[in-house]
Amino acid sequence: MTINVLSYISLLIYLSLVLLPLGISMGLSLPNRPWLDEFSSGLAMIGFNIVLIEFWLSGRVKLLSKVLGIDWVLQVHQLFARTALVFLLVHPFMYTLPSQPVWMMGASHQNFLGLTLTSGLTGMLSLFALIFMIGLSVQL
Repeated sequence: MTINVLSYISLLIYLSLVLLPLGISMGLSLPNRPWLDEFSSGLAMIGFNIVLIEFWLSGRVKLLSKVLGIDWVLQVHQLFARTALVFLLVHPFMYTLPSQPVWMMGASHQNFLGLTLTSGLTGMLSLFALIFMIGLSVQL
């Protein structure tokens, strides 16, 4: 096998690992939501799974570097890191349900995100943690 075939096989394995949680969640029988909400949740799952795999690969797995070359591994790392960044920054802004507070009057059957103080704070904490991790990875 040549290095090109190994590169494509490795990339397919990587993509299948990244998409695995999304495939599992699609197989579950969960209640239907608007397609944009499902898309946003999918982006979040893929983005966080990329971050998880990137942490594993950032340990510079010697077998991968030896077989595929360190340049290829680093290029794939950078490509997927940028992809995860875009997915994780875009996903909170794609939800379509209104964020009506729980205490507001309205129809009892009305759907809303129910953003409370704790969920808003954890979202902001996650955003700052993501920005911090990006800052650690940038070399000046």
